[in-house]
Amino acid sequence: IYPEGEVEAEIQNLRESTEMEIKEVEAGGKVSLVKMLKITSVRRGLYAGMGIAIFQQFVGINTVMYYSPTIAQLSGFASNQVAMLLSLITAGVNAFGSILSIYLVDKTGRKKLALISLVGVLASLVLLTVVFRHSEISSSLQLPTTINGIS
Repeated sequence: IYPEGEVEAEIQNLRESTEMEIKEVEAGGKVSLVKMLKITSVRRGLYAGMGIAIFQQFVGINTVMYYSPTIAQLSGFASNQVAMLLSLITAGVNAFGSILSIYLVDKTGRKKLALISLVGVLASLVLLTVVFRHSEISSSLQLPTTINGIS
């Protein structure tokens, strides 16, 4: 994650942080949050974790998972039962991906896996947008024909 020149400095920061925490615990005191946040490596980790959590909320994958039965029905699957089954399949694929990522994080590293996941999520959301946009265009093209057929 760090350039070669910063690796030793980061390792030294981690050692100092660990030693400080051990001394605090041995002295019978608790490690305060303020002291921990003064350590650069702890702050960087906190910022990275918060950034990823905030970004996950903006990509909208939770919304897609929540509304997957509705999305399936809007896609043309009229049966509520089929829509729920497709929702179950979507949840299964999500669970499989989560389990697979636990294995892959050790093999490929967190940063590379996060970037690959970002590309996958972006591609999925673009595809979803294109499909729904095409669906809206198709429905608006068919609407006048239906109205003319009624009149």
